[in-house]
Amino acid sequence: MSTHREFCSGGGDDGRTACAANGKQPDGDTDESAIAAYRVGEDGALTRLDPPVPANGDPNGLAIAPSGRMLYAVNRGTATVSAFAIAGDGRIAPRGEPVPSGDDNPRGAVVTPDGRFV
Repeated sequence: MSTHREFCSGGGDDGRTACAANGKQPDGDTDESAIAAYRVGEDGALTRLDPPVPANGDPNGLAIAPSGRMLYAVNRGTATVSAFAIAGDGRIAPRGEPVPSGDDNPRGAVVTPDGRFV
């Protein structure tokens, strides 16, 4: 089993949200992949907002849309991309079902400056 972590920041109303993905390759029927959102304090300290949200199979890349309202996770284990809404306070919630990434082994995500494409 391999473990890795991915980070990104800039979400929410004021851009003071950071997200972290903890990816673990599925071991049998177990997949403990999850994404957590944190509030970034004035002093840089992180405070987790909610329990981590389950991810869809070993997230390997995170990207926040320029609006700060959407988080995208590339799931290496399932070759999909998941979308999460980011509330004004930085809390995240899954939005829709994961979609195919178009690659068998996706490794990262980027959102275009206008936020239209991942």
